[in-house]
Amino acid sequence: MKISIYLSAILAFILNTPAYAQHKLHTRLKAISDSMYAENNPNYIIVDAIADKLISDGEEYSVNYYNNTLYINGRKLDDTCRERYTQKHIAMLEKAGISKDGTSFCTSEGVYIYEILDARSAFRNKKYDWGVCKPKR
Repeated sequence: MKISIYLSAILAFILNTPAYAQHKLHTRLKAISDSMYAENNPNYIIVDAIADKLISDGEEYSVNYYNNTLYINGRKLDDTCRERYTQKHIAMLEKAGISKDGTSFCTSEGVYIYEILDARSAFRNKKYDWGVCKPKR
């Protein structure tokens, strides 16, 4: 009996730690990104970048794609992210009937996590012209 009480206390402590909360948020953001990607919403990449801490909550951002390379806030992605992000972006372009050899960019004043979590938000539902997207809050 004492062991189960201790285990319950330890489990309750672990589930209330900031690291666990961050893990839950990351998992939820990735699920939202996957859903947006399936709906052909190009904002999926912003959700991925926030989940991967490439963009901060509410931070202005830019996403540029040229020469088959993706840049976030003017920085070329590191090797671990570059292939995953670029392949997903190229697949999205192909689904939209756009050449992967082209150029695209997106800038914004920022998005907040509460906007991402709200399935009815403009961020989650706004569709963009694939050439240039410049969302305003």
